[in-house]
Amino acid sequence: MRIAVLGGTRFIGPWVLRGLLARGHEVLIFHRGETGCADVPANARHLHGDRAVLSDHAVEFAAFRPDIVLDMGAMSETDARRTVEVFRGLAARAVMVSSVDVYQGFAVVTGAATDGLVPVPLTEDSTPRSQRSESPDAYDKLLAEQVFQECGDLRTTVLRLPMVYGPGDYQRRARAILRPMRDGREVILLDEGFRNWRVTRGYVQDVAAAIVLATVDPRATGRTYNLGERDPWTEEEWILEIGAAAGWSGKVRFLPADRLPGHLVTGIEFRQDLVIDTSRVRQELGYTERTVRTDAIARTVAWESAQPAEEDPGDGPDYAAEDAAIDT
Repeated sequence: MRIAVLGGTRFIGPWVLRGLLARGHEVLIFHRGETGCADVPANARHLHGDRAVLSDHAVEFAAFRPDIVLDMGAMSETDARRTVEVFRGLAARAVMVSSVDVYQGFAVVTGAATDGLVPVPLTEDSTPRSQRSESPDAYDKLLAEQVFQECGDLRTTVLRLPMVYGPGDYQRRARAILRPMRDGREVILLDEGFRNWRVTRGYVQDVAAAIVLATVDPRATGRTYNLGERDPWTEEEWILEIGAAAGWSGKVRFLPADRLPGHLVTGIEFRQDLVIDTSRVRQELGYTERTVRTDAIARTVAWESAQPAEEDPGDGPDYAAEDAAIDT
Protein backbone atom coordinates (compact mmCIF):
# COMPACT_ATOMS: atom_id res chain seq x y z
CA MET A 1 0.00 0.00 0.00
CA ARG A 2 0.93 3.66 -0.25
CA ILE A 3 0.98 5.29 3.17
CA ALA A 4 1.35 9.02 3.82
CA VAL A 5 2.82 9.69 7.26
CA LEU A 6 2.43 13.11 8.86
CA GLY A 7 5.28 13.69 11.31
CA GLY A 8 7.35 10.77 12.52
CA THR A 9 10.97 11.87 12.27
CA ARG A 10 11.93 11.24 15.89
CA PHE A 11 11.57 8.72 18.73
CA ILE A 12 8.60 6.49 17.82
CA GLY A 13 8.37 7.67 14.21
CA PRO A 14 11.52 6.11 12.69
CA TRP A 15 10.58 2.71 14.16
CA VAL A 16 7.13 3.01 12.58
CA LEU A 17 8.64 3.93 9.22
CA ARG A 18 11.04 0.97 9.35
CA GLY A 19 8.16 -1.36 10.15
CA LEU A 20 6.01 -0.11 7.27
CA LEU A 21 8.86 -0.26 4.78
CA ALA A 22 9.91 -3.73 5.97
CA ARG A 23 6.43 -4.95 5.06
CA GLY A 24 6.90 -3.70 1.51
CA HIS A 25 4.71 -0.59 1.71
CA GLU A 26 5.57 2.68 -0.03
CA VAL A 27 5.91 5.52 2.45
CA LEU A 28 5.79 9.29 2.00
CA ILE A 29 6.72 11.20 5.16
CA PHE A 30 5.60 14.81 5.50
CA HIS A 31 7.62 16.95 7.92
CA ARG A 32 9.20 20.37 8.28
CA GLY A 33 12.70 19.17 7.54
CA GLU A 34 13.99 20.85 10.71
CA THR A 35 14.55 17.73 12.84
CA GLY A 36 17.56 15.62 12.02
CA CYS A 37 16.50 12.61 9.97
CA ALA A 38 19.48 10.38 10.65
CA ASP A 39 17.18 7.68 12.06
CA VAL A 40 14.67 7.87 9.21
CA PRO A 41 15.07 4.99 6.73
CA ALA A 42 16.74 6.08 3.50
CA ASN A 43 14.06 4.48 1.31
CA ALA A 44 11.27 6.66 2.71
CA ARG A 45 10.16 9.49 0.44
CA HIS A 46 10.13 12.98 1.96
CA LEU A 47 7.83 15.95 1.47
CA HIS A 48 8.83 19.05 3.40
CA GLY A 49 6.27 21.53 4.63
CA ASP A 50 4.39 22.94 7.60
CA ARG A 51 1.14 21.27 8.61
CA ALA A 52 -0.25 24.74 9.35
CA VAL A 53 -0.54 25.05 5.57
CA LEU A 54 -1.08 21.36 4.82
CA SER A 55 -3.53 22.14 2.01
CA ASP A 56 -0.71 23.85 0.10
CA HIS A 57 0.63 20.35 -0.55
CA ALA A 58 -2.63 18.78 -1.66
CA VAL A 59 -1.34 18.34 -5.22
CA GLU A 60 1.74 16.44 -4.04
CA PHE A 61 -0.35 14.20 -1.80
CA ALA A 62 -2.79 13.54 -4.64
CA ALA A 63 0.11 12.58 -6.91
CA PHE A 64 1.26 10.04 -4.30
CA ARG A 65 -2.25 8.51 -4.25
CA PRO A 66 -2.18 7.30 -0.63
CA ASP A 67 -4.29 4.38 0.49
CA ILE A 68 -3.84 5.40 4.13
CA VAL A 69 -2.81 8.56 5.99
CA LEU A 70 -1.08 7.97 9.31
CA ASP A 71 -1.18 11.16 11.36
CA MET A 72 1.40 11.02 14.12
CA GLY A 73 1.29 14.72 14.89
CA ALA A 74 -2.35 15.79 15.22
CA MET A 75 -2.20 17.66 18.52
CA SER A 76 -5.31 19.81 18.25
CA GLU A 77 -8.73 20.13 16.70
CA THR A 78 -7.25 22.42 14.05
CA ASP A 79 -4.51 19.91 13.18
CA ALA A 80 -7.12 17.20 12.69
CA ARG A 81 -9.35 19.39 10.53
CA ARG A 82 -6.44 20.20 8.24
CA THR A 83 -5.66 16.51 7.79
CA VAL A 84 -9.28 15.61 7.11
CA GLU A 85 -9.61 18.49 4.64
CA VAL A 86 -6.69 17.24 2.54
CA PHE A 87 -7.22 13.47 2.72
CA ARG A 88 -10.99 12.94 2.68
CA GLY A 89 -11.83 11.51 -0.71
CA LEU A 90 -8.12 10.88 -1.34
CA ALA A 91 -7.22 8.15 1.18
CA ALA A 92 -9.58 5.35 2.14
CA ARG A 93 -8.43 5.21 5.74
CA ALA A 94 -6.82 7.35 8.40
CA VAL A 95 -4.88 6.32 11.48
CA MET A 96 -4.54 8.90 14.25
CA VAL A 97 -1.97 8.56 17.02
CA SER A 98 -3.66 9.80 20.18
CA SER A 99 -3.02 9.49 23.90
CA VAL A 100 -4.48 8.01 27.06
CA ASP A 101 -4.74 11.59 28.32
CA VAL A 102 -8.21 11.62 26.75
CA TYR A 103 -9.59 9.67 29.72
CA GLN A 104 -11.16 11.15 32.84
CA GLY A 105 -8.78 9.01 34.87
CA PHE A 106 -5.87 11.02 33.50
CA ALA A 107 -7.54 14.25 34.55
CA VAL A 108 -7.92 12.86 38.07
CA VAL A 109 -4.22 11.91 38.21
CA THR A 110 -3.13 15.42 37.24
CA GLY A 111 -5.61 17.13 39.56
CA ALA A 112 -7.60 18.65 36.71
CA ALA A 113 -10.65 16.69 37.88
CA THR A 114 -11.60 16.39 41.55
CA ASP A 115 -15.00 14.72 41.35
CA GLY A 116 -13.96 11.22 42.36
CA LEU A 117 -11.71 8.35 41.37
CA VAL A 118 -12.23 6.39 38.16
CA PRO A 119 -12.25 2.56 38.09
CA VAL A 120 -9.27 0.90 36.40
CA PRO A 121 -8.20 -0.54 34.10
CA LEU A 122 -9.34 2.10 31.63
CA THR A 123 -10.84 0.57 28.51
CA GLU A 124 -11.47 2.20 25.17
CA ASP A 125 -15.04 2.80 26.38
CA SER A 126 -14.07 4.44 29.67
CA THR A 127 -15.33 7.95 30.40
CA PRO A 128 -13.49 10.65 28.46
CA ARG A 129 -12.31 13.64 30.43
CA SER A 130 -14.88 16.37 30.84
CA GLN A 131 -12.40 19.20 30.31
CA ARG A 132 -11.91 20.48 26.76
CA SER A 133 -9.50 23.07 25.38
CA GLU A 134 -11.22 26.38 24.72
CA SER A 135 -9.13 27.11 21.64
CA PRO A 136 -9.22 24.78 18.61
CA ASP A 137 -5.49 25.45 18.20
CA ALA A 138 -4.58 24.31 21.73
CA TYR A 139 -3.36 20.81 22.54
CA ASP A 140 -6.32 18.46 22.91
CA LYS A 141 -6.15 14.92 21.57
CA LEU A 142 -9.77 14.29 22.50
CA LEU A 143 -11.03 17.06 20.20
CA ALA A 144 -8.68 15.84 17.47
CA GLU A 145 -10.10 12.33 17.78
CA GLN A 146 -13.64 13.64 17.43
CA VAL A 147 -12.82 15.45 14.18
CA PHE A 148 -11.48 12.27 12.61
CA GLN A 149 -14.29 10.09 13.90
CA GLU A 150 -16.97 12.45 12.61
CA CYS A 151 -15.58 12.29 9.07
CA GLY A 152 -17.60 9.46 7.57
CA ASP A 153 -15.69 9.26 4.29
CA LEU A 154 -12.28 8.88 5.99
CA ARG A 155 -12.67 5.88 8.26
CA THR A 156 -10.27 6.33 11.13
CA THR A 157 -8.38 4.07 13.49
CA VAL A 158 -7.51 5.81 16.77
CA LEU A 159 -4.48 4.62 18.73
CA ARG A 160 -4.20 5.82 22.32
CA LEU A 161 -0.61 5.71 23.46
CA PRO A 162 0.61 5.30 27.05
CA MET A 163 3.75 6.80 28.56
CA VAL A 164 6.34 5.67 26.00
CA TYR A 165 9.97 5.13 27.00
CA GLY A 166 13.13 3.95 25.29
CA PRO A 167 16.19 5.16 23.39
CA GLY A 168 15.62 8.51 21.75
CA ASP A 169 12.99 9.68 24.23
CA TYR A 170 13.18 13.48 23.94
CA GLN A 171 11.12 13.81 27.14
CA ARG A 172 13.84 11.86 28.99
CA ARG A 173 11.35 9.96 31.15
CA ALA A 174 14.03 7.79 32.79
CA ARG A 175 16.34 10.71 33.49
CA ALA A 176 14.86 11.77 36.83
CA ILE A 177 15.41 8.28 38.21
CA LEU A 178 18.85 7.73 36.74
CA ARG A 179 20.33 11.09 37.63
CA PRO A 180 20.69 10.49 41.39
CA MET A 181 22.04 7.02 40.63
CA ARG A 182 24.60 8.55 38.29
CA ASP A 183 25.41 11.16 40.94
CA GLY A 184 26.29 8.44 43.42
CA ARG A 185 23.28 8.80 45.68
CA GLU A 186 22.75 5.80 47.93
CA VAL A 187 19.15 6.76 48.70
CA ILE A 188 16.51 8.00 46.27
CA LEU A 189 13.84 9.96 48.07
CA LEU A 190 10.26 9.99 46.75
CA ASP A 191 6.70 10.76 47.77
CA GLU A 192 5.23 7.73 49.53
CA GLY A 193 2.40 7.79 47.01
CA PHE A 194 4.79 6.52 44.35
CA ARG A 195 5.37 3.23 46.19
CA ASN A 196 2.29 1.40 44.89
CA TRP A 197 1.13 3.77 42.17
CA ARG A 198 0.78 2.04 38.81
CA VAL A 199 0.86 3.58 35.36
CA THR A 200 0.86 1.77 32.01
CA ARG A 201 3.96 2.30 29.90
CA GLY A 202 5.11 1.09 26.52
CA TYR A 203 8.57 0.46 25.10
CA VAL A 204 9.18 2.49 21.96
CA GLN A 205 9.77 -0.44 19.58
CA ASP A 206 6.74 -2.33 20.85
CA VAL A 207 4.48 0.71 20.57
CA ALA A 208 5.79 1.34 17.05
CA ALA A 209 5.07 -2.29 16.11
CA ALA A 210 1.49 -1.89 17.34
CA ILE A 211 1.08 1.29 15.28
CA VAL A 212 2.34 -0.50 12.19
CA LEU A 213 0.01 -3.45 12.78
CA ALA A 214 -3.06 -1.25 13.23
CA THR A 215 -2.13 0.82 10.19
CA VAL A 216 -1.89 -2.04 7.72
CA ASP A 217 -4.52 -4.45 9.12
CA PRO A 218 -7.94 -3.70 7.60
CA ARG A 219 -9.61 -5.19 10.69
CA ALA A 220 -8.54 -2.03 12.54
CA THR A 221 -10.68 0.19 10.30
CA GLY A 222 -12.94 2.40 12.39
CA ARG A 223 -11.67 0.96 15.68
CA THR A 224 -10.06 2.57 18.73
CA TYR A 225 -7.22 0.82 20.54
CA ASN A 226 -5.31 1.38 23.75
CA LEU A 227 -1.63 0.54 23.40
CA GLY A 228 0.84 -0.37 26.13
CA GLU A 229 2.15 -3.15 28.31
CA ARG A 230 -0.17 -5.84 29.62
CA ASP A 231 0.69 -5.72 33.34
CA PRO A 232 2.22 -2.47 34.62
CA TRP A 233 4.59 -2.53 37.54
CA THR A 234 4.25 -0.38 40.61
CA GLU A 235 6.43 2.70 40.56
CA GLU A 236 8.71 1.17 43.17
CA GLU A 237 9.21 -1.92 40.99
CA TRP A 238 9.90 0.30 37.98
CA ILE A 239 12.57 2.29 39.85
CA LEU A 240 14.28 -0.81 41.24
CA GLU A 241 14.41 -2.41 37.78
CA ILE A 242 16.03 0.72 36.38
CA GLY A 243 18.49 0.63 39.28
CA ALA A 244 19.34 -3.00 38.58
CA ALA A 245 20.00 -2.22 34.92
CA ALA A 246 22.19 0.71 35.94
CA GLY A 247 24.18 -1.35 38.43
CA TRP A 248 22.90 0.77 41.32
CA SER A 249 22.93 -0.86 44.76
CA GLY A 250 21.13 1.83 46.74
CA LYS A 251 17.59 1.92 48.09
CA VAL A 252 14.42 3.92 47.69
CA ARG A 253 13.04 5.86 50.65
CA PHE A 254 9.42 7.02 50.66
CA LEU A 255 8.19 9.93 52.78
CA PRO A 256 4.88 11.79 53.13
CA ALA A 257 4.56 14.82 50.88
CA ASP A 258 4.67 17.22 53.85
CA ARG A 259 8.17 16.00 54.72
CA LEU A 260 9.60 16.28 51.22
CA PRO A 261 11.64 19.17 49.85
CA GLY A 262 9.70 21.22 47.34
CA HIS A 263 11.37 19.84 44.21
CA LEU A 264 10.04 16.34 45.01
CA VAL A 265 6.40 17.37 45.50
CA THR A 266 4.49 16.42 42.34
CA GLY A 267 0.81 17.14 42.94
CA ILE A 268 -0.13 13.73 41.53
CA GLU A 269 -3.31 12.12 42.83
CA PHE A 270 -1.72 8.79 43.73
CA ARG A 271 -5.01 7.17 44.69
CA GLN A 272 -5.83 7.12 40.97
CA ASP A 273 -3.83 4.54 39.05
CA LEU A 274 -3.41 5.10 35.33
CA VAL A 275 -3.71 1.45 34.31
CA ILE A 276 -4.86 0.89 30.74
CA ASP A 277 -6.63 -2.20 29.39
CA THR A 278 -4.86 -3.24 26.18
CA SER A 279 -6.73 -6.48 25.59
CA ARG A 280 -8.70 -5.26 22.55
CA VAL A 281 -5.68 -4.77 20.27
CA ARG A 282 -4.34 -8.15 21.39
CA GLN A 283 -7.59 -10.01 20.77
CA GLU A 284 -8.65 -8.32 17.54
CA LEU A 285 -5.29 -7.84 15.81
CA GLY A 286 -3.13 -10.44 17.53
CA TYR A 287 -0.70 -7.87 18.91
CA THR A 288 1.97 -8.99 21.35
CA GLU A 289 5.17 -7.37 22.62
CA ARG A 290 8.41 -8.30 20.93
CA THR A 291 10.73 -7.03 23.65
CA VAL A 292 11.28 -8.54 27.08
CA ARG A 293 10.66 -5.72 29.55
CA THR A 294 13.99 -6.12 31.36
CA ASP A 295 15.76 -5.86 27.98
CA ALA A 296 13.73 -2.75 27.15
CA ILE A 297 14.80 -1.14 30.42
CA ALA A 298 18.43 -2.11 29.90
CA ARG A 299 18.44 -0.48 26.44
CA THR A 300 16.78 2.61 27.85
CA VAL A 301 19.30 2.90 30.66
CA ALA A 302 22.21 2.41 28.25
CA TRP A 303 20.93 5.18 25.97
CA GLU A 304 20.13 7.58 28.79
CA SER A 305 23.48 6.99 30.46
CA ALA A 306 25.24 7.85 27.21
CA GLN A 307 23.61 11.29 26.99
CA PRO A 308 25.97 14.17 27.86
CA ALA A 309 25.38 15.57 31.32
CA GLU A 310 25.35 19.12 29.95
CA GLU A 311 22.13 18.31 28.11
CA ASP A 312 20.33 17.84 31.42
CA PRO A 313 17.73 20.61 31.75
CA GLY A 314 17.30 22.64 34.91
CA ASP A 315 19.51 23.23 37.89
CA GLY A 316 19.31 19.72 39.26
CA PRO A 317 17.98 18.29 42.52
CA ASP A 318 18.68 19.82 45.92
CA TYR A 319 20.49 16.92 47.56
CA ALA A 320 21.16 18.87 50.75
CA ALA A 321 17.43 19.36 51.25
CA GLU A 322 16.85 15.66 50.56
CA ASP A 323 19.46 14.64 53.13
CA ALA A 324 17.83 16.93 55.69
CA ALA A 325 14.43 15.33 55.01
CA ILE A 326 15.88 11.83 55.38
CA ASP A 327 17.54 12.72 58.69
CA THR A 328 14.41 14.17 60.28
